[in-house]
Amino acid sequence: DDNSTAAEFTLDELTFEAFFSTSIRADDRLVVSLWLIPIIYALGANHLVLLAILRCPSMRGIPSYFFIIEMCLCDLTMLYVSVFGPIAYTTFRQAYISDPISPANFVPWYIYNSCWWTFVLALVIMAVNRSAFSFTMLCFQNIFSTRISLGLVVGCAVAGFLMGLPNLHECCYLLWFPESYSSSYWPIDSWYAKFDQSFSATSSAIVVVCYSVVLYSLRKTTKMVGIVSGVYVLTFSTWFVLPYTGSTSKWLYSFMTSLWFVQNATHPTIALVFNSKVRLWSVDTLRVIRLKYFS
Repeated sequence: DDNSTAAEFTLDELTFEAFFSTSIRADDRLVVSLWLIPIIYALGANHLVLLAILRCPSMRGIPSYFFIIEMCLCDLTMLYVSVFGPIAYTTFRQAYISDPISPANFVPWYIYNSCWWTFVLALVIMAVNRSAFSFTMLCFQNIFSTRISLGLVVGCAVAGFLMGLPNLHECCYLLWFPESYSSSYWPIDSWYAKFDQSFSATSSAIVVVCYSVVLYSLRKTTKMVGIVSGVYVLTFSTWFVLPYTGSTSKWLYSFMTSLWFVQNATHPTIALVFNSKVRLWSVDTLRVIRLKYFS
């Protein structure tokens, strides 16, 4: 059956002990280890930024930080889904999920994809937010008041989960295939894949244009726009280009998957590097944690 994951290993080769000790699992061991590096960092960075903002009364009351909080929550949800989805499924294969086209595979990906849509929508609004701020404070205050910003945050979440609903239907499943180290829409020529491609391309263009406007108006270095949009555009590009190249290399697909985890780490890293208040409160949060748990 073309829909099924090939049972490459016996159940004896899919135990926790076998994963770490047998040579036949060396590829899986390498890939999972490499994926865990950005995942662990991204989990720590997102938790740190989220705690820093929530601990600072002035930051959590500023409308633009509502979107940063939402993006951190989206990142964290996607990361936890990744741990119990791709990481666990790649480690234990059919011993973990016997049928790839089952709720155990596509329901977590519905949650993941819904959070991804929410993240993209929040990212676009953040880009427009920064662009409006660079032009005129009055315009910015009118468009991004506290009430409107809260409404936009809730709207992003609702829209994100509505946009992900087709992933629960057999026409548009998003599934993980551990033998190729990648996720894919099933069927691959689903109308939803084309929708994803179009929406992501449009979102990428908006983000790049808005941040370019900000950088031009503020006469700042162009490094920031590269960091903000570069990983997102690269991730989007590989997600849609690789399946149409005819490549069957699982290593190329594992690289594509790695970019999703790098993407989850990019947003909090930008906040820590470029936002002095977030950085200050993050350092203070680490100090409090150290005093409370390690002294």
